[in-house]
Order: sequence, then C-alpha cells, then structure tokens
Amino acid sequence: MATFYGDDWPNLIDGTTRRDIIYGFGSDDDLYGFSGNDDIYGGWGYDIILGENGNDYLNGGDGPDDIYGGSGNDSLVGGYGFDFLFGESGNDRLSGGANYDNLYGGSGRDSLSGGSSDDLLEGGSGRDRLSGGTGDDAFVFTRGSSGITSASADTITDWSAAADWIGMRIAGTSANYREASTTSTSIEAAASQAEATFTSGSISHVFLYNSTTDTGYLLSDLDNDNRFETGVVLTGAGSAADMNYRFIIGTWWI
Repeated sequence: MATFYGDDWPNLIDGTTRRDIIYGFGSDDDLYGFSGNDDIYGGWGYDIILGENGNDYLNGGDGPDDIYGGSGNDSLVGGYGFDFLFGESGNDRLSGGANYDNLYGGSGRDSLSGGSSDDLLEGGSGRDRLSGGTGDDAFVFTRGSSGITSASADTITDWSAAADWIGMRIAGTSANYREASTTSTSIEAAASQAEATFTSGSISHVFLYNSTTDTGYLLSDLDNDNRFETGVVLTGAGSAADMNYRFIIGTWWI
C-alpha cells in the first residue's frame, strides 16, 4: 500500500497498481487511483478524482468536484460544493452531500443520495435506488434505463410532489398523461394493467397508485409503440395527488 500527500498548491498525483491512499489537501487537484482498492480525499478546491479499477472510496471534500468511480463497486462522496459524481460501471454508492449536486450512477445496481439542496439524479442502467434528500430534486430517466420488472426498475425512495420533478424525453401533458388506482403490488403487474387499459398511441405516461401499500408506479412509453418500456417505483406515493403531468418535464434542458 502506498500513501500520497499533496499540499496547498495544485497537485497531480498518480497512484499505483496496488491499494493507495491519496490526500489532495488545498487548491485544485487531479488525483488518479488506477488499479487497486483506493481511498482518495480531495480536500479543498476544485478537484478531479478518478478511481479507475478496484473498489474505491472517493471523497471530494470542500469545493466543487468531479468524481469518477471507474470500474468496480465504488463509494463516491461529494462533500461540500457543487459536485458531479459519476459511478460508471459496478454497483456504486453516490452521496452528493451539501449544496447542488449532479449524480449519475452509470451501469449496475447503484444507490444515489442527493443530500441537501437541489440535486439531479440519474441512475442509468440497472436497478437503482434514488433518494433526493432535502431540496427540489430532479430524477432523470432515458428510454428503458429503468425497466418494467422488479429486477430492472428504479425506485425513488423519497418522492415529494411538492418539490421534485421527473425528467424524461417526452414531457407530460394533459393529453398524453393518465392516472388510475391499482391493487398491483409489483411493477410488472402495474405495467400489465397500464398496457391493458391505456392502449392509445397518444398516451406516453400512466401513473398507477396503490393506497394500501402507499406506492406509485409511473409507466412511460417513450417511443410511441403502445408498449410501456420505462417504469419507476415511487414509495410513499399512494394517491392521485402524488403525481401530475406537470411534474414530468422534458430533458432538453439537461
């Protein structure tokens, strides 16, 4: 194992092919872990941190940071500042911390937590758990990135109709959005109900809510082929008031 220390000036630190511990300290640093299970701490300043291979712990510290997990099952912590976190491949845990953050899970089963303030969370492919935390958060999905099976659908754990948004390629409108109650207790059953009930090609989004389990299911057809290929589970969203077409915004702004 090797340990590297930066200073209060801009640092460029390359790790080894084994386990490394890297401290950037002050100023703007470029820190690269390469192979091995690394611990990297950015410290103050605008830092760029790359974990690369291995199961890494990457902490941006204070200041705005760009953090990339690389391959492996990584833990990324933004800390204070406006941070961009990219889990990339593997089953990763991303935590934005304080301030405005953008979190991108990449492939694998990821857990994304925005923390305080207004955050953007995009799980990517694989079954992901998304928690916005406090603030007005945007949860972004592309076609099929969150599927319609229990093994592939993303879950939003703390959806707030008063504060949060869902971003998709097709925005919700009064014409393309429908909602109904359901007794379904799985995303598969909800998708079957949606396809059996709402078959018009003009319907892009269907929200089904189960008041007994206090769970909502958002099913979306983002290529207008009369099949719902994108699904999201929303815990604590068991009533019609928990969703509205106005909460589904287009992703042209991202």
